[in-house]
Amino acid sequence: LGVHASFYSTPTSVMASFGKGAAERVHLARVEPGEVNLGKLVEFDEVLEDVEHGRLDCARGLQRLEALAAAPPRHGRLQVASAFAVASAGAALLFGGGPAEILGSALLGGIVFLLAVLLSSRPGSDGTVEPIAAFFAALVASLVARLALPLDDRLVTLASLIVLLPGLTLTTGMIELSTRHLVAGTARLARAGVLFLTLLLGVALAWRVAAAVAPEPLARGPLTPLPDWTQLAVLVPLPLAFAVLFDARRREW
Repeated sequence: LGVHASFYSTPTSVMASFGKGAAERVHLARVEPGEVNLGKLVEFDEVLEDVEHGRLDCARGLQRLEALAAAPPRHGRLQVASAFAVASAGAALLFGGGPAEILGSALLGGIVFLLAVLLSSRPGSDGTVEPIAAFFAALVASLVARLALPLDDRLVTLASLIVLLPGLTLTTGMIELSTRHLVAGTARLARAGVLFLTLLLGVALAWRVAAAVAPEPLARGPLTPLPDWTQLAVLVPLPLAFAVLFDARRREW
């Protein structure tokens, strides 16, 4: 475009300067980190590459970006809830859980998704989804283990919350720090750390409540994990579940 510009971005802000010398102007925009949507991220990159190589002009490229940003999710809520359940059940199996833990994790994983949808639709709900979902999952798992069915409630809690763990944020933050993007990397690591702490707080509070309701847990026997071949079988549905959760396109499945 023939415009001299410099850009500086962090997960929550973008700073851009245009021009040189006395004519230079700086603009600061406050942005939100956004949700994990790898499908849109790939499509954004494709549009930028088309503009860079002259296959799209800037005006059409901007229109494409705006259309992509406004596009609805690729998968409906029923599909995403099913993906939550499959991911949680697969995690319970890989953690060594038995049939009771796998079934409980699948049910709780789907319920955690529905709870997250309900909470995120309310105004001012930022930062509340993770601790409330963690509290609910841990409380239900603990009460079932104490009052109804002998199972490993801690394994069920972890598996049902596996999708909420900020693994991608943590990984991206480590990559940015290793490539000397220090501010962005520190910000992402701090965000991941806070999410871990809020999940931990919800789980810890649920354990205290469950212990107050039913101080004596049921007698627990040893876990009865499924045969080893079942861990190979879960390697097919588990990646597909995360493909749905990351909103990946069908060609990337």
